[in-house]
Amino acid sequence: MRILIIEPDRQLMEEIKSAITPIGGVKVDETYSLKDGECYLQYRQYDLAIVDGDHPLPPLYTFLASTRSRNPFIRLLLLSSNQSIEEEIKALKMGADDYLRKPLNLELLKAKVNVHLRNWEGDTLRIKDLTIKPREEKIYFKGEEIGLKGKAFELFLYLARHPNQVITKEQLLHAIWEDPDLVSHNVIEVNINTIRKKVDKRFKIATIETIRRRGYKFCYPKE
Repeated sequence: MRILIIEPDRQLMEEIKSAITPIGGVKVDETYSLKDGECYLQYRQYDLAIVDGDHPLPPLYTFLASTRSRNPFIRLLLLSSNQSIEEEIKALKMGADDYLRKPLNLELLKAKVNVHLRNWEGDTLRIKDLTIKPREEKIYFKGEEIGLKGKAFELFLYLARHPNQVITKEQLLHAIWEDPDLVSHNVIEVNINTIRKKVDKRFKIATIETIRRRGYKFCYPKE
């Protein structure tokens, strides 16, 4: 699970990173402003964003709404010094999924991140006749198991979690590989070919569409 932290307080940023970085299965990026955060979100696909809620409210609410519109599957956790229940309700209505008050209880923050990680890892995806079980690393089509493993499985799962969104090769490398700068784009093409051989050709369906000069899109089921 890839996490983006947006927090202008550098000391608090370090405390947040120290709390969640040791959690297994997460990758963490950091930035200090909403503007830079928007750039990160355009460049990479994130599963969870931890956002400072003490920014001026109009830009904050615009950020929440635009992020939710761009990626409806991202989870947004807001950190705020505002103790008002009314403000929390408003933030949730504007697109936040969760809310944590400052001063932060880092153990509570860590617990919330673990909940998001559990949901992200354990949720069974059902897309028409496809069933994907992330924990077991298994995919079924109409009940028949598909033998897709390793990076090909991770690639298929990632694209399935972001349906009808064009994902670039660069985004896929950063989302799935530990050292993306050391991996060639050709590795993506090899794994896409494996998916098409084991899934698309075998069951005569189309799951991943190549968008020329842009990337790939999970397109199953096609309308």
